[in-house]
Amino acid sequence: MQKSGRALVSLAGVAVVLSGVAALPVASESPARASSSIVALRSAANQPLVADDSADASKLAVSTGQPVEILADRTDFAQTFAEPSGGYEESESLVPERVQQADGSWVPINTTLSVLSDGQIAPGAITAGLNLSDGGSGPLFTLSHGSQTLAVSWPYGSLPTPTLSGATAIYADVLPGVNLLVSATPTGVSDVVEVTDAAAAANPDLATLTFPVSGNGLTVSADSLGNLSAVDASGDAVFTAAAPQMWDSAGQTAAAAPAGDAGQAATPTVPAAATGPIAGDAQAVMAVTASAGTMSLTPVASVLAGSSVVYPVFIDPTWNSGQSNSNPSWSDVYETLDSSGDVTGYGHTWEPNNSNGGITSGVTCDPSTQDNGDCVTQHREQ
Repeated sequence: MQKSGRALVSLAGVAVVLSGVAALPVASESPARASSSIVALRSAANQPLVADDSADASKLAVSTGQPVEILADRTDFAQTFAEPSGGYEESESLVPERVQQADGSWVPINTTLSVLSDGQIAPGAITAGLNLSDGGSGPLFTLSHGSQTLAVSWPYGSLPTPTLSGATAIYADVLPGVNLLVSATPTGVSDVVEVTDAAAAANPDLATLTFPVSGNGLTVSADSLGNLSAVDASGDAVFTAAAPQMWDSAGQTAAAAPAGDAGQAATPTVPAAATGPIAGDAQAVMAVTASAGTMSLTPVASVLAGSSVVYPVFIDPTWNSGQSNSNPSWSDVYETLDSSGDVTGYGHTWEPNNSNGGITSGVTCDPSTQDNGDCVTQHREQ
């Protein structure tokens, strides 16, 4: 329920923008000399030149012989550059690379979690506001976009104080033999339920997981394939979650755990298999329903328990920001499905926590065909 106010949740600059061109305010120099100085400084620092708008960017590109970024066109996913020879070039990524702060500045995506002064846990900068529980009662996590919030709680009692490991908060033993691995992603949050052994899998509390959900200004619903949306009063999706998956560890290569010192408790870690299924893992898409105040997932019994199941088993609903300043012609593909929900036979590798930001590597949907039932996507809406 993995990327991520809307986070807007610093890059320290050596310049300010003056008259549309990146320039240092030097009182004793003419504007032309000041502009030349900052061009030299930015070039020496291997930083791209920037200008407020396309007209100023084009002039600076011609005068310097270097590409100049147009700040007015910068988004989470894209940058546009005026070229010295004329025209423009756009560089666009499949996942967000930067986030705009409330003051208008831009910072790189940073999913690393830390404890804030109020005790809440949050990532450095992702495209959605995200706070995680520091233990106790209350929501497991809260996503926000402006005044709109989506809070999801663990259904079985108070949470322990988590151990932080990079982008992941590990809540150990939320049920006997069950851990929660909650990770910030570039666009939201992933909530992986780790079932460590057969005894844990036999717990009737895992037959159906019904998470309390509350949303300020949002309504949560599920479609026929299990994709979830939290929509506002206008019907626009503010947060979305692809149909939740589960998988076991049959395809993972067993690695011997390092020996610990006698008498010392092991430090919780994030299992490598928690990042998503690989070839050889048993996997399935789970049935999901949403009603007033709840969201329910029903694990597939044959993947949760049985003689062929290799533990740990992982259950992963992932929530993402449904809105972005990006070009909406791009879509994040979280799993290739046919219209019946089949997830096998396509050969794609699921990568929820890697540098690709939680997408299947190299797979996109053409917007003219993406709604034909051949793939389930997370759309970046304007």
